Amino acid sequence: MELGYGSLSGLWLQAARAAERSGEAISTPLPVGSLFLADMGYFTLKDMRERGKLGQYWLTHAKASLAIIDERGQCWDLLSFLRAQEGDEVDVQVCVGKQDRLPVRLIAVRVS
Repeated sequence: MELGYGSLSGLWLQAARAAERSGEAISTPLPVGSLFLADMGYFTLKDMRERGKLGQYWLTHAKASLAIIDERGQCWDLLSFLRAQEGDEVDVQVCVGKQDRLPVRLIAVRVS
Protein backbone atom coordinates (compact mmCIF):
# COMPACT_ATOMS: atom_id res chain seq x y z
CA MET A 1 0.00 0.00 0.00
CA GLU A 2 1.44 3.35 -1.02
CA LEU A 3 0.07 5.74 1.60
CA GLY A 4 1.38 8.90 -0.05
CA TYR A 5 -0.71 8.41 -3.18
CA GLY A 6 -3.28 5.89 -1.98
CA SER A 7 -2.32 3.23 -4.48
CA LEU A 8 -2.36 -0.48 -3.81
CA SER A 9 -0.30 -3.11 -5.57
CA GLY A 10 0.96 -6.57 -4.94
CA LEU A 11 -1.93 -8.72 -3.86
CA TRP A 12 -0.60 -12.15 -4.76
CA LEU A 13 -2.53 -15.38 -4.63
CA GLN A 14 -0.86 -18.74 -4.31
CA ALA A 15 -1.86 -22.25 -3.31
CA ALA A 16 -2.81 -22.57 0.35
CA ARG A 17 -0.18 -25.27 0.87
CA ALA A 18 2.62 -23.26 -0.75
CA ALA A 19 5.41 -22.08 1.54
CA GLU A 20 5.37 -18.40 2.41
CA ARG A 21 9.14 -18.23 1.84
CA SER A 22 8.60 -18.41 -1.89
CA GLY A 23 6.48 -16.63 -4.42
CA GLU A 24 5.96 -13.08 -5.61
CA ALA A 25 5.28 -11.65 -2.16
CA ILE A 26 8.88 -12.41 -1.15
CA SER A 27 10.69 -11.97 -4.47
CA THR A 28 9.13 -8.76 -5.81
CA PRO A 29 11.58 -5.85 -5.37
CA LEU A 30 10.38 -3.07 -3.08
CA PRO A 31 11.32 0.61 -3.38
CA VAL A 32 13.77 2.35 -1.07
CA GLY A 33 12.00 3.50 2.08
CA SER A 34 9.32 0.81 1.91
CA LEU A 35 8.17 -1.23 4.92
CA PHE A 36 8.16 -5.02 4.71
CA LEU A 37 5.94 -6.83 7.23
CA ALA A 38 6.80 -10.47 7.85
CA ASP A 39 6.28 -13.46 10.08
CA MET A 40 9.56 -14.31 11.81
CA GLY A 41 8.99 -17.97 10.97
CA TYR A 42 9.57 -17.11 7.31
CA PHE A 43 12.03 -14.26 7.68
CA THR A 44 15.69 -14.70 8.63
CA LEU A 45 18.34 -12.37 10.00
CA LYS A 46 20.04 -12.62 6.60
CA ASP A 47 16.80 -11.41 4.94
CA MET A 48 16.54 -8.54 7.44
CA ARG A 49 20.13 -7.47 6.80
CA GLU A 50 19.65 -7.58 3.00
CA ARG A 51 16.46 -5.49 3.16
CA GLY A 52 18.29 -2.95 5.31
CA LYS A 53 21.13 -2.73 2.75
CA LEU A 54 18.50 -2.07 0.07
CA GLY A 55 17.15 0.90 2.05
CA GLN A 56 13.99 -0.92 3.10
CA TYR A 57 12.52 -1.13 6.58
CA TRP A 58 11.08 -4.30 8.05
CA LEU A 59 8.84 -5.15 10.96
CA THR A 60 8.29 -8.56 12.54
CA HIS A 61 7.44 -10.07 15.91
CA ALA A 62 10.27 -11.46 17.99
CA LYS A 63 10.47 -15.20 18.50
CA ALA A 64 10.70 -16.32 22.13
CA SER A 65 14.00 -18.05 21.28
CA LEU A 66 15.57 -14.88 19.86
CA ALA A 67 19.07 -14.19 21.21
CA ILE A 68 19.47 -10.55 22.29
CA ILE A 69 22.81 -8.87 22.93
CA ASP A 70 22.55 -5.68 24.99
CA GLU A 71 24.78 -2.60 24.83
CA ARG A 72 27.21 -4.22 27.33
CA GLY A 73 27.57 -7.32 25.15
CA GLN A 74 25.55 -9.56 27.50
CA CYS A 75 23.50 -12.25 25.75
CA TRP A 76 19.87 -12.73 26.83
CA ASP A 77 16.87 -14.74 25.81
CA LEU A 78 13.89 -12.51 24.98
CA LEU A 79 11.84 -13.20 28.11
CA SER A 80 14.75 -12.64 30.52
CA PHE A 81 15.71 -9.43 28.75
CA LEU A 82 12.18 -8.04 28.89
CA ARG A 83 11.77 -8.99 32.57
CA ALA A 84 14.98 -7.09 33.40
CA GLN A 85 13.64 -3.86 31.88
CA GLU A 86 11.97 -1.23 34.04
CA GLY A 87 8.52 0.07 33.21
CA ASP A 88 5.80 -1.22 30.92
CA GLU A 89 7.37 -0.06 27.65
CA VAL A 90 10.69 -1.00 26.07
CA ASP A 91 12.26 0.86 23.15
CA VAL A 92 15.97 0.01 22.90
CA GLN A 93 18.73 -0.61 20.38
CA VAL A 94 20.11 -4.14 20.69
CA CYS A 95 21.71 -6.76 18.49
CA VAL A 96 19.97 -10.04 17.69
CA GLY A 97 21.49 -13.37 16.67
CA LYS A 98 24.27 -15.31 18.36
CA GLN A 99 26.71 -15.47 15.44
CA ASP A 100 25.36 -13.16 12.76
CA ARG A 101 24.54 -10.17 14.96
CA LEU A 102 22.14 -7.66 13.50
CA PRO A 103 21.55 -4.23 15.10
CA VAL A 104 17.79 -3.69 15.59
CA ARG A 105 15.34 -1.54 17.49
CA LEU A 106 13.36 -3.67 19.95
CA ILE A 107 9.96 -2.30 20.93
CA ALA A 108 7.79 -4.07 23.50
CA VAL A 109 4.75 -3.11 25.55
CA ARG A 110 3.60 -5.03 28.62
CA VAL A 111 0.02 -6.23 28.36
CA SER A 112 -2.25 -7.85 30.93
